[in-house]
Amino acid sequence: MKGTNPYIVFQMKRGFLLQIFFLVIHYCLQAKNDSIPGSFSTLDNGTRYMIHTSSGGESPVTGDMIRMSLKKFLPDNTLQFSTEMLDAPDGIEMTLQNNYWPGDILDVFLRMKKGDKATAYVPVWIADKDSSRKDDQQWYRYEIILHDFMRKEAYEQKRIDRLKELETIEGHLFDSLSSKYPAANLLNTQQGIHIILIQRTADTHHPFLQEGQDVTVHYKLKLLPQMNLLDNSYDRGEPFTFTLGKGEVIKGWDLALPSLKKGDKAILLIPSWLAYGERGAGHDIQPDTPLWFEIEIL
Repeated sequence: MKGTNPYIVFQMKRGFLLQIFFLVIHYCLQAKNDSIPGSFSTLDNGTRYMIHTSSGGESPVTGDMIRMSLKKFLPDNTLQFSTEMLDAPDGIEMTLQNNYWPGDILDVFLRMKKGDKATAYVPVWIADKDSSRKDDQQWYRYEIILHDFMRKEAYEQKRIDRLKELETIEGHLFDSLSSKYPAANLLNTQQGIHIILIQRTADTHHPFLQEGQDVTVHYKLKLLPQMNLLDNSYDRGEPFTFTLGKGEVIKGWDLALPSLKKGDKAILLIPSWLAYGERGAGHDIQPDTPLWFEIEIL
């Protein structure tokens, strides 16, 4: 089935991750929450919050990268979401974006210090961005921890430095792996990708793959540098279909496959920053993991 493979389909981008936290719409809320302590501070649009611990120091500002943990409860106190559901017991990283609706949970982070814990009650119409519910008098409760934060400029420099380090490490690794094959089998590379042609289609009239085409492939996936086999579509008997160049797969595939044709077999060495990057993919793919694919264009 198109777009269903968990290791190839491009997983959560940061904007989509934020939507999971703050833009989920609920139409069947069961109970009002009228017991917010009066000692809570109140923001202009009605959000109420209390910071339970204060370590002093500076607060983050818009654009900073924060690492936080969060639990969100419905008005009937049912847990609706927790960052632990994302296999992130130590919190997740996210950028503090500008709020389009002042008063939501992001405004509370701007008032916290590193290491602080806080409770916040956000009106449902603010959290759900639904002004038709202003009269509901219901709140979502958030329990949040601001583990750490880094200024935007420092974080960007850290990413640049880390990318240079990875380019060197993974470049040496890919050169070593590619050297085992004839030089004639090595196709042009870009952005750190190595393409090793194993079999070129016998039909010379086949054109190269192009953006916008639906492409069906079989593949094997190994994690570098240990070469641990993680996935094999041949064993499942399920080839994978996607649209090339539309962001439906990891970026390394969108960049590499236009060098191949129908009927080709090749090895793709995908650098970590064109795969799952600094976030990884759940328990299976750790952050900054380069990938080895053997791929057949069906």
